[in-house]
Amino acid sequence: MKLTVGAYPIYPNPEQSELGTTAELLQQLSAKPRVGGYEIPYRGSAAPQYWNLTWPEGAAADSHLVLTGIPITMMMQGSHPGLGLASPTEDGRAAALELNRELHARVEALTAAGHQVKAVQIHSAPKGGGSEAAFAQSLKELVTWDWHGAALTVEHCDSASGTVAPEKGFLDLGQELAAITQVYEGSQEEAEGAARVRLGVSVNWARSVLETGSVETPLEHLGMAREAGLLRGYMASGIDPQDSAFGPGWVDGHLPVAGLGGAADSALLTPELLVKSWAAAGDDLVFKGFKMSLRPESLTVAQRLGLYDQIMELIPA
Repeated sequence: MKLTVGAYPIYPNPEQSELGTTAELLQQLSAKPRVGGYEIPYRGSAAPQYWNLTWPEGAAADSHLVLTGIPITMMMQGSHPGLGLASPTEDGRAAALELNRELHARVEALTAAGHQVKAVQIHSAPKGGGSEAAFAQSLKELVTWDWHGAALTVEHCDSASGTVAPEKGFLDLGQELAAITQVYEGSQEEAEGAARVRLGVSVNWARSVLETGSVETPLEHLGMAREAGLLRGYMASGIDPQDSAFGPGWVDGHLPVAGLGGAADSALLTPELLVKSWAAAGDDLVFKGFKMSLRPESLTVAQRLGLYDQIMELIPA
């Protein structure tokens, strides 16, 4: 299957025109035979282009999109600490549902314009104190909405139950899978809605490692989701337990493969582990790809693309 690329970590700074533009970056990425589409982030309707879920200028017209609400979800944890689809408070859960209505409106606008939205990634926020029962209740409502052919996937992030200090601290994967199963085993309307939107989970290599500090955890998470019949997506990105050019140790900084693109040898995602996880994920997914930042930030568009070429050479065809 063609790759879904989370290219937003390598968007050039718009104030440094000498590096090239994001439109040029996406135009040239789209010309690569293995690239099928993009994961694009949402920071709110008032955010600038490339961050507000409008069509990303430069992407090929037939590119598919995977939308993620993780940036806005994390941004709002500060001002609305109880906000989340898994919030045990009705106010926190209602605010999260309203936020997801914004994502839904973007799906409607993109599909009305003739674009393909493959999936929408949702999250089991808030940080700490989330409720499996509340999350299931939210999912039961979300599956009744018309997502216009897009799959609804719970992007698993590091949980509050892990052994490493949590960055996001959402529900653990077992709780997310159990909540999803409740929807499939709910009323006829809920079960049909879940099947229609292919409700399931997506796994990110770095976020699974961040939960436990172990490079075995992504394989365990992929296995759990696959055994439950609920694995819908996989994205590869790296992490470093040591301070690096990408930030402090254990930051979810979308690091590239160890030794490439500014990642030190201490980065945990090696070429061998990338290949191993790729095989474990399988190909019967809604989307599959990678999301990796690069350093230094002074790289030109051509240099960024060259490093992404090296990364794609490591990914099995």
